[in-house]
Amino acid sequence: MDLPNPKADALGFGRYPALGHDAVFPPGRAERPDVLADWLVGLVTRLSHAESMAAIMEAAVCSARRVLEADGITFVLRDGECCHYADEDAIAPLWKGRRFPLSACISGWVMMNRETVVVPDIYRDARIPHDAYLPTFVRSLAMAPVRRADPIAALGAYWKATYRPSDQEVKTLEAIADTCSMAIASLGLRSELAKEASARQVATQSSQAKSRFLAQAAHDLRQPLQALELYIELLRVQNVGEPVIARMRRAIACVGGLAGDLIDVSRLEAGVLKPAVGRVSLRELLAGLEPDFAALARSKGLGWQLSCPDLTVRTDAALLTRVLRNLMGNAIKYTSSGSVGIAVDACADGVALSVWDSGKGMDQAELVRAFGEYTRLNGQPTPEEGVGLGLAIVRQLTDALGIGLDARSTPGQGSVFRLWFR
Repeated sequence: MDLPNPKADALGFGRYPALGHDAVFPPGRAERPDVLADWLVGLVTRLSHAESMAAIMEAAVCSARRVLEADGITFVLRDGECCHYADEDAIAPLWKGRRFPLSACISGWVMMNRETVVVPDIYRDARIPHDAYLPTFVRSLAMAPVRRADPIAALGAYWKATYRPSDQEVKTLEAIADTCSMAIASLGLRSELAKEASARQVATQSSQAKSRFLAQAAHDLRQPLQALELYIELLRVQNVGEPVIARMRRAIACVGGLAGDLIDVSRLEAGVLKPAVGRVSLRELLAGLEPDFAALARSKGLGWQLSCPDLTVRTDAALLTRVLRNLMGNAIKYTSSGSVGIAVDACADGVALSVWDSGKGMDQAELVRAFGEYTRLNGQPTPEEGVGLGLAIVRQLTDALGIGLDARSTPGQGSVFRLWFR
């Protein structure tokens, strides 16, 4: 009994015998050199512009089905010890989105054995899991590995009747698989080149930022040192007493603060700053810092407020102290009138510690920029105000400690920097 050959009927070739593996069929598109050449050029062009694996798979299944006149094409990715049926173009659903063990499907056999397989009748081949095919239209297939030397995928063509594809059709299927392999390799290369270019850009920007910072740091270090020389000369030639000594102390503090910032940045970037986490009483820690903070605030005529219930958190006390000194130093530095302070509150998912001020404030763009390395806040402060490393250090330290950090600021109304302990 003869069964209809949908492929031959569509080309006007009548019927063919469905029994046996030696049936011969009229040539399809893959047998016509002019059609095949044009199609290959189009496929290569399309794959060369593919920007993702999904685009490669879509181009492969759509083009392969047209040129092979198959009833279905599927693209199967190797996913560890499983086959992932990632894309398909077929007259009815196959297995798109599903995963099967490599040992339980023909695509797995193809990838593990690095061989193309042709199965004219799936129910006569022991490698086929027949139960998986029963709900589908599939009766025959051909499948080729993608990247034959070390397969990462397989490309399969299916027909709804028993059918042995010609040698030319099998070679065409293999050519599509090989073209996909090259496209995937090209995609991976482009991705790596893009990553390298991005890394170079980041490194260049970082290097430029550090160069600017070092130039500024050199300038800022030079000024207090020059001032110290002048003060020493004043002491030598005049009996000026305490006023000059006080200025000398401020200049020395400026140099020490800048040196501390440089050391912190160096340790953070080198990855040698390792937190020693333990239980820390925030009330005790802040009680130790309050005299310094209150004195600094009052020296500028600012009000000082501290609110802290008896709460403990897990953190590194020394590094948290560094964070608070930077935040409070900025709060006092950029507040000319009003108040500054610290408030600690228990919240639903932990503890919040807020450092607030009624100072200059910033808009959103300035606030984002303020956390960058080697940037200054509010223009160009005096040398005694440092070189803009404070918030960059705060960000890096809170990251290292696993402390959440957010900030709100309004020009002319002040800022709030909040630490979250969970």
